[in-house]
Amino acid sequence: MKKQVAKSDSIAGYFSKLWKLYFYPKEFFKSVEKEEDYFPILKIFIFFYLLSFIVSISVAFFFISNDFGIYDFIFAFITAIIFSFLYPFAISGIFHIGTKIFKTKKEFFKTFKPVTYALIVGAVYTILTSILIIFFPIDNSILYSAQQTQDMEILKQTYIEYFSQPGAIIDVVLTAVALIHIFALSIFGISKFHKITKSKAAAAIVISSLLFFVAITLISMVYYLANAS
Repeated sequence: MKKQVAKSDSIAGYFSKLWKLYFYPKEFFKSVEKEEDYFPILKIFIFFYLLSFIVSISVAFFFISNDFGIYDFIFAFITAIIFSFLYPFAISGIFHIGTKIFKTKKEFFKTFKPVTYALIVGAVYTILTSILIIFFPIDNSILYSAQQTQDMEILKQTYIEYFSQPGAIIDVVLTAVALIHIFALSIFGISKFHKITKSKAAAAIVISSLLFFVAITLISMVYYLANAS
């Protein structure tokens, strides 16, 4: 038993879990059904999140721009560590609010577990996107002109030029696929652990996400109006 736990808690164990989560989600969620501890799940997420950060920043430094120094990297890495702890709790918290609409009596952990595992897949897509950018570089300076004008024709031509780059299209497509994959896994996991239908799990995620978006928009508007006056 100890050997099995040690194996699942190793880096090889992390990749084994990822493989199963990605290709066999139904079997994966069944295998983690009895997990009741936050930290082992959080550890796996932090590992893949920081791995995605290191790959992304390495690609940015060696293949895009090396304008940032060692202190910039240290600050960014510390920020990434803090964010990796907070991010799964924040997203799980938002989705958990949605589950309460359907009066589920399951505790927060039943949302945290599937959502955090789903977010691990998102980190993998970030790694994949970063690697592909090496072969299909993106010139983001094209978008700078869009920030300097309100002319719709110039904006249109700018975005046409930007998305004529294969790398920009790949980035958008993989981002969309990642979001769909994360939501699909979250729906499946929440449905399983909260004992609700997949349609209710999907509605819980969509409604809570919309409420969060509306709240952020209203706060931003109030902040803007307060500073404008």
